[in-house]
This record gives sequence, structure tokens and C-alpha cells, in this order.
Amino acid sequence: MRSASSLSKTITKLNLQKNKECWFCHTTNNLHHHEIFFGTANRKKSIETGMQVWLCGTHHNMSGHSVHHNHDMDLKLKQWGQMEFEKVYGHETFMNTFHKNYMKGDDNGI
Repeated sequence: MRSASSLSKTITKLNLQKNKECWFCHTTNNLHHHEIFFGTANRKKSIETGMQVWLCGTHHNMSGHSVHHNHDMDLKLKQWGQMEFEKVYGHETFMNTFHKNYMKGDDNGI
């Protein structure tokens, strides 16, 4: 397994959002930076690869309708992040980096 620091040599950091606004509702108020693939190892990889989005507090972690408290919202964001990553680097590189397939309907997915 590659360390997060070696990723930066092979993967250019993606810019997933053109505007600083909540990915879900597009507000520009009370924004939080969110790593799409979080957890001990994946948080660092998300930062290094640009797998981050802006979320308002409501959609980040301050309500039941947020990625940290609603599995469907979290999955939707992870699937979109995987799709955007794979457009540039392909499925194999995604799997080698994050080690999990989030796409529905795939035998290896959720």
C-alpha cells in the first residue's frame, strides 16, 4: 500500500468545486470543508487528492440531514467523488487509493 505522501507524486490534486458553496444546497453561509472519504487513512488521502467539498453546517454535521448523520447523503457524496476521481485517474487507481468501491450495482460496491 502506498503512503499518502507518495500519492502526491502520482496524483494531481483535483478541484471539485468551482465556487465556495455548499455542495448540497449552494448556500455560502456557515461553510465547513469536508473530506469526502474520511477516517484515519482516507482523510489524509482525500486532502492530498482534492477529494474535499464545501458543506454548510446543516449538511455537514449539525443536523440529522447531514453527511455525518445520514448514510444516504454520505453515500451520494462518496459516489459522486468516486465518479469524479475516476474520470481523471480511472477505477483501478481509485481502488488502489481508497480500497473501496462506493458505486451501486457493482459486485464490489455497497
